[in-house]
Amino acid sequence: MRQQLMIVLVAFSAALAGFALSIWISRQQAVPVASQVATSHAMDVSASPPAPRFTLNDLDQKPHSLDDWRGKVVLINFWATWCPPCVHEIPELVQLQQQLGPQGLQVVGISDEAAEDIRAFMKKLAFNYPVLRNPPEQGDLSINYGNSQGILPYSVLIDRQGRIRQVYRGALQFDTLRSDLQPLLAESP
Repeated sequence: MRQQLMIVLVAFSAALAGFALSIWISRQQAVPVASQVATSHAMDVSASPPAPRFTLNDLDQKPHSLDDWRGKVVLINFWATWCPPCVHEIPELVQLQQQLGPQGLQVVGISDEAAEDIRAFMKKLAFNYPVLRNPPEQGDLSINYGNSQGILPYSVLIDRQGRIRQVYRGALQFDTLRSDLQPLLAESP
């Protein structure tokens, strides 16, 4: 009896391990190219994938696409009002847009929350950059940009040619971001 119980436990453990491995493999295969972008500072530009295209509405239902900011360095910031690190970094994003916008930076916020919730929140923090809605029924755009784990905040730095140059998982480190921005802003449009 003891030996049969041991065999059943071993078989169950092996089946569970196989199931977990199959899930892990399927997730690895489904991860978009953007997730393979290195987060180091010495990134090979030729290895930079093109940023996935999208069209999303702003809070006034006006459609916007990545092409709206062609020739600019774009920082896409996926965020939510209920996410403390997201809220914490917004004032610095506002400051960054104000300081570096004239040099060609465009910060773009993307949230999946209701327009009225976003609008009320934006008034409190005096946003100076566009915020687009990615409603849940359209699917999570951040996945196309490599956010397979649904991390927030999640930011993607795109160069003037529309290539993904950096991916930032979690709260932004603004010293690092500024040093990543300098060479991209120095490139000609």
